[in-house]
Amino acid sequence: MAIRHTAARRKTSGNDYFTGLIALLICICAAVSIGLVILNLVNMGFPLTTMPFLLIVIADIALVVLAFYLVLSGKAVYRVSARIGCFALAALLIFLNLFMSSNLSVTDDFLNKQYDESQGDASYSGAAPRSPGASVDITKPFSIYVSGADNSGDINQAGRSDVNMLIFVDPAHYKILLINTPRDYYVRLHGTTGYLDKLTHAGVYGIDMSEETLQDLYSFNIDYHVRVNFDTLPKLVDAMGGIVVDNPTAFNLWGNSFAEGEIYLDGGYALLYCRERDDLAAGDNDRGANQQRVIEAIISRVTKPNVVVHYKDIIQALSGSFRSNIPPAVITQLFGRQISLGGHWTIEKLAAIGTNSKQPTYTMGDKPLDVIIPDQNSVDEISAAIHNFLTQLTQ
Repeated sequence: MAIRHTAARRKTSGNDYFTGLIALLICICAAVSIGLVILNLVNMGFPLTTMPFLLIVIADIALVVLAFYLVLSGKAVYRVSARIGCFALAALLIFLNLFMSSNLSVTDDFLNKQYDESQGDASYSGAAPRSPGASVDITKPFSIYVSGADNSGDINQAGRSDVNMLIFVDPAHYKILLINTPRDYYVRLHGTTGYLDKLTHAGVYGIDMSEETLQDLYSFNIDYHVRVNFDTLPKLVDAMGGIVVDNPTAFNLWGNSFAEGEIYLDGGYALLYCRERDDLAAGDNDRGANQQRVIEAIISRVTKPNVVVHYKDIIQALSGSFRSNIPPAVITQLFGRQISLGGHWTIEKLAAIGTNSKQPTYTMGDKPLDVIIPDQNSVDEISAAIHNFLTQLTQ
């Protein structure tokens, strides 16, 4: 009997040692996973000293310390409940931290791939020029030009710019100003002489031509630009689970009906909604207003907390169909500020208007094309609104 008792004690002691060793290894893995999260956050420029990042890091470290305590004190070895609790706690931390680290890595990879380094020296209204990874004051208003090409496939392929949306962002006051300029606006392409041209034709010569032409029209400097095409919108809207827009006028397009009032749009219908103009009273002006409604709906959707469940889908949807010269550090700092401080964004919308006409163009020569002759009062109003947004809000 004594021999059996001694053997049982040795077996138990061996099991206790093995259990303690496994528990210690799991705790070490949990600690390493925290390090990966912190490393990714720091590398991407997220503010660790602000909420909720600080709370996440503190809670993470505290739970790992608790797990280590349960192991080193022997509680996780000799008490079944403490052992189960330690294993579950450490395993949960490893899973959550690796999940967070994976999402951060995917985001960092996407931001660096979509970044157009050749255009990375854009100036910033009221601040020093931005450069990749630089620390910038993202509390100041800035502008983004969104160019929507009328093609699919390679996002770097030049094409007519059917969407010409200016987005002005004031992070400090949670304000956004959307300005639409019709594709057929009859303007002087930057640096050209002779005939004026349709704004959409500027895209054929590259996004710089579109950007500089709009700068000439409204007398201001654009900070950043974003390039999208026919592939971008459907993928993005579907990835976030669809959007809801308040449609003021019912219309039909290619056998598809869009009712008046609040309507749900998936990716394909969102693209159709942005393209219709023939059945709308104001034609291209109404199409621009519909495009603004879609952008407003997307902004509203992505600023809601529950969009996190679609996070990876959204990143994958934008990969390959989205290109910009917004430095990754700027995007992560804006994202970090929104998460830390929250806040409800208000959106104001303006649209340039004019008179329909037929005129020769710089690109197509003497052949008259459908154009919109700018209403100078409308252009002056938009120029004043831009100036007020970029200057008065910073005073």
